[in-house]
Amino acid sequence: MLSEIIRNRMMNADFTTEWFPVQFDTFNGAMKSSAVSLQVSWKAVTGTLNGKIEVIASDDQVMESIGTTTNINSVNNESDSEMFVMYPSFNFIKMKYTKNGITGGTMNAVIQYE
Repeated sequence: MLSEIIRNRMMNADFTTEWFPVQFDTFNGAMKSSAVSLQVSWKAVTGTLNGKIEVIASDDQVMESIGTTTNINSVNNESDSEMFVMYPSFNFIKMKYTKNGITGGTMNAVIQYE
């Protein structure tokens, strides 16, 4: 199952997503799904190309750890988007975007659950 978590989000301001579960029960507990990947793309980025995306993990949505940081250093990455493969041993993830010198563009992100 593909879950869209960011859709055409403007990149002219910093933002942090809500927490997303890494595992969840589907079909009233009959089956459990786990996040296996997070894919992030951006396009039409303007300004100084020095923004960053942090993927943050947590067990309890209070304490958090930065899993990885990606630098936004291109105008468009749709033909070679960022793919984070997950082997989760944690409960939640979220994304934090810092624009730095970026003045425009749009971002999209999806989580694949299996």
